Amino acid sequence: MKNLLIKAAAVILALSSLAGCSKDDNHDDFSNIPEEVKADFKNRFPSATKVEWEFIANTVKADFVMENTDYEAFWKNSTSWNWIRTEKDVNITKTPLPSAVQNYLNTEFAGWKIEDVDYIWVPGDEFFEISLDMAGKPDTIIYIHQDGTLVA
Repeated sequence: MKNLLIKAAAVILALSSLAGCSKDDNHDDFSNIPEEVKADFKNRFPSATKVEWEFIANTVKADFVMENTDYEAFWKNSTSWNWIRTEKDVNITKTPLPSAVQNYLNTEFAGWKIEDVDYIWVPGDEFFEISLDMAGKPDTIIYIHQDGTLVA
C-alpha cells in the first residue's frame, strides 16, 4: 500500500509540473535552425514529416517521421555544424532483426527480453542498439552490427 501511495504521489507531482509549463523554450521552429543544418537535413531526409527541432547545448536535434517510423538526428557545433548521429526506432514485430544478430542474442542472451531496439548511423558506422532485460539482473544495452559482431 505504501508503494502505491508513493507512486500515486509521483504521478500527481509529474502531472502538476507539466501543467505549469506554458512552452518548452528548447523547441525552435525551422527558421531558427542554422543554415548548414537545414541544408544537410533536407539533403539527408527529403521525405521527413512532423519535424520538431530542439537545441541542447552545442547540439541541434531533429525529431521526425519517415515511412511511419520515428527518427532522431543530431548535429554538433564545433567550428561548424556537423551531423553526428541518426537513430531510427525499430519495431521488431514488423521488421525482424537480421539472423546474425538474432543468433548472437540467442547464444549470449538466452532468456533475456528485448525492451527496445534502435538502428543508429554515425559517421563511418551503423549498428543496432538493443536494450535487454532479465529479472534479477541489471538492464543491459548492446551495440551490434547487422553481421552479428559487436561494435568495438
